[in-house]
Amino acid sequence: MDQARFAFHDRPEIPLMRDRLQGVFAPVRDAVRHDPTSQWVKASISGRTRDAVSQAAYERLRRAFPSWDLIADADPEAVARLIHDVTWPMDKAGHLVAAAQRIRRLRGRVDLGFLAGRSRFDAFHWLMRLPGVGAKTAAVVLNFSTLRLPVLVVDTHVLRVLRRCALLPARAGFARGFRLATHVLPDWSAEVLYEFHWHIKTLGQTVCTHARPRCGQCPIAAICAAGRSARAGR
Repeated sequence: MDQARFAFHDRPEIPLMRDRLQGVFAPVRDAVRHDPTSQWVKASISGRTRDAVSQAAYERLRRAFPSWDLIADADPEAVARLIHDVTWPMDKAGHLVAAAQRIRRLRGRVDLGFLAGRSRFDAFHWLMRLPGVGAKTAAVVLNFSTLRLPVLVVDTHVLRVLRRCALLPARAGFARGFRLATHVLPDWSAEVLYEFHWHIKTLGQTVCTHARPRCGQCPIAAICAAGRSARAGR
């Protein structure tokens, strides 16, 4: 499908969606933000893992590695033992060590602060070249960290909602979803996009679920392609 078909700035649904979600869900303001290197570590171990488990694993890593430079010299098996209760701990540990080694080789130390001087697209593609870093993790580092770059984090729930609303192609994955959303979303600040992400994610977790979307209870059903179809089929 042509990307122009999904030009959000030409369609009123996006700001209307934001308004309606703001009317239903509580405001989401900045939590204490990690520096980009710490956010990369945290995001890298969080996939498919409950927040409480990944947070505890991150805290164990932080105690074991007071400087992230030390991860580049760590034994992946030792790292895996520290994060043993996350999903795929050995894979994630191997990626962390390999990525830390790459960052140090390219930049002299394990520090992603230099990304503050890059455009959001350059920074995104730089991160995507790190072992184990996909589109979601890269976007989390850019938007959730102290970098505060204006990108939308497209996770499983956000991807599902935007696909069902026909605001992304039905087969769009994380990387394509990120590219389309970043190019065509309104010129919103990083903080607005941060809240927008969490509101869509909450909708996806509670209403627009994978198996049983409850379109009759959805605040954006009237502006959602799937929601309109569900209503028409009653």
